[in-house]
Amino acid sequence: DLSEKNKHIETQNHELIRINEEINLRNQKIEEKNIQLNHQNEQIAEQRDNLIHLSDELKRANQAKINFFTNISHEFRTPLTLIIGPLKELTHTMDNTSAAELQRKFKIVYGNASKLLMLVNQLLDFRKADTDNITLRYSKLDIVNFTRQTASLFNDMAKRKKIEFGFHSSFSHRELCFDQDKMEKIIFNLLSNAF
Repeated sequence: DLSEKNKHIETQNHELIRINEEINLRNQKIEEKNIQLNHQNEQIAEQRDNLIHLSDELKRANQAKINFFTNISHEFRTPLTLIIGPLKELTHTMDNTSAAELQRKFKIVYGNASKLLMLVNQLLDFRKADTDNITLRYSKLDIVNFTRQTASLFNDMAKRKKIEFGFHSSFSHRELCFDQDKMEKIIFNLLSNAF
């Protein structure tokens, strides 16, 4: 009877050992699954961070486009305003306008139409700016005369808006090396914002 009990206990011990091994094997598999899940979670977190980064870059790119089109609109609006003003006056006062006044107004219209054409050409060359290929084209010119001529394009607007506007310089002339296009943009923006 004792030997039967021993055999029974031994059988139960073997069964417990087998069950224990199975539990250990399952625990090992669960641990491996946990490691895989942790690795997948890390990958998902990395992908999420990448998506957030891409989203931020897209927002910045969209904002840059909005800023670009706002600036371009501003650039176009000024010469168009400076063209429309004299043309509007001419349509109302053509019969009473002297030849000299007509010529002056047409010069303003021509100067601003040329400015618009330049802006269109710059838009067509925008790829250069996109690839950081912008180069400055320096010329040695009289900055005083250049500024006076550019500012004179605003004379009609000043007159229409009843703004006292004039150009004064402590130099009669001053030769400097500068990029005409960039300098004209600076003067146009300053005066346009001031008006």
